[in-house]
Amino acid sequence: MSNHDDIGIIGVAPEAPARTAPEFDWTKEIVLERLAEGIKIVHRTAGRTGPRAFGNGMPTFLVFLDEELGKGYHESEPVRLPPSARQIKLAEEACEWPARFVADLRVREALHIWMAAKALRRPWQKLAEQRGWAKETAKRYRERAIYQVVTGLSAACIPVDRGKR
Repeated sequence: MSNHDDIGIIGVAPEAPARTAPEFDWTKEIVLERLAEGIKIVHRTAGRTGPRAFGNGMPTFLVFLDEELGKGYHESEPVRLPPSARQIKLAEEACEWPARFVADLRVREALHIWMAAKALRRPWQKLAEQRGWAKETAKRYRERAIYQVVTGLSAACIPVDRGKR
């Protein structure tokens, strides 16, 4: 007697590999985190150009405050490092997800409003109300868009990048 499990039976299709590996387990939380981080990076790197207002263009330097604080120093402002090429690549990929996986324009618009609010650091429901959306409708459409992105990423077998960004 032969064991058909090792060889396979003619006429029976082999089982497809399972797509539930941990590297393809997209969740709502992971998608929201990647979208928020992505839009912030894109906004910071491709946002406004030029100075915001009158200000100082000098680099950060150490200010000595011997007279006021005794001996010691104080760093004036932290330096914001530009994002790495990998961070920019991941951000651009995340910003393409709504166009790729959300077909309904109204649902996609709700997600875009949420992303704009994250980039501008404003409450997204107020931004949605300013655009003429009811709060509950905006919530429902945003949740639908996120669900479509999660299922689209899982169906496309795009691995979750859980490494350091």
